[in-house]
Amino acid sequence: MTIEVSAVVETPGAIRLQEFPLPEIGDEDGLLHVDMVGVCSSDYKYFNGKVAHRWSYPIIMGHEMVGRLAKVGKNVKKRLGVQEGDRLVVEAQVGCNQCWYCHTGNRRLCKDAMVYGSVRSCAEPPHLWGAYGQYVYLPPGVGIHKAPDGLTDESAVLITAVLANGVRWAHDLGGISIGDTVVVQGPGPQGLCACAVAKHTGAGQVIVTGLSRDAKRLETAKRFGADHTIDIEAADPVEEVRELTGGRMADVAVDVTGSPAAASLAPKLVRRLGTVVLAGLTGGQKGSLELDPLVWGEIRIQGAYSHTSDAVRGALDFAANSPYPFEEMVTHRFPLAEAERAVRITGGEFPEEEQVKTVLQPWRDF
Repeated sequence: MTIEVSAVVETPGAIRLQEFPLPEIGDEDGLLHVDMVGVCSSDYKYFNGKVAHRWSYPIIMGHEMVGRLAKVGKNVKKRLGVQEGDRLVVEAQVGCNQCWYCHTGNRRLCKDAMVYGSVRSCAEPPHLWGAYGQYVYLPPGVGIHKAPDGLTDESAVLITAVLANGVRWAHDLGGISIGDTVVVQGPGPQGLCACAVAKHTGAGQVIVTGLSRDAKRLETAKRFGADHTIDIEAADPVEEVRELTGGRMADVAVDVTGSPAAASLAPKLVRRLGTVVLAGLTGGQKGSLELDPLVWGEIRIQGAYSHTSDAVRGALDFAANSPYPFEEMVTHRFPLAEAERAVRITGGEFPEEEQVKTVLQPWRDF
């Protein structure tokens, strides 16, 4: 029997490798050969058991993936026009396709959704519910998209859960107009992609904020459309934005940090009638907002979770045709056996590594 190897979190705080049998594939499902999987900052929270959600361990993490179709059912081939060997990116959520959210195009909010890398335990057959492994199972109804031939794996791995998030959070939810000033809080991969999307959408001025330890990332942000960067530990971000906007403040602020302090700061960075998009998971930490200024200024606070299929399609086109070097965000590569180190680096435990984006390549032993 063919065996697949995956990196499993049995209990929070440790990862081990485990073998699983490859599943039989029917007419409506498939199997992806994982070429590269991104390590997300949320993975670090899952690894430490810090995000309260509806799953039970053990889990196989990994929801940012690019790979090739190893097997696919005949009905999927006919319906989607795909074949074995096609290179694909895969959406993170698979809805129930029965509820109101699924029927209105919001399957990411389906209470019964399967979310790769988190919600479903790998103890449940066919086990391969995360991309930290050599293969991942593609159940009926999963959102799959062909990757353009010229797109590198390093760019493709960012599409579904990084660049598509930037498209949705900055463009769709932020509602950026030509000439707007946009503040992006957080210079990680999510923030860099939101920065690029904002500039591409027509923002006249993009400002990226970060901490002193983010100096390299803040410098990188300038290559992804940032006109200005602010080290909030060295300068008052409110005063800096006020000066850069002639006192008017930003039109849109997009917070991707997962920091309650940053979320509390965001409304102070925008003008009256401005928009704040909150997209970072805090790991259960609580924050506070001054409510009166929100009322007086009619400031819109918009929560943002994940991507849509439309955003994925937009991200694919953007990545294939934009001037931004998305593949250069990938600074660290590891084999599957070093998944735990990759997660800890992404979580900031080794600041000397100065990583921007870390990925696993499950078929490489380096």
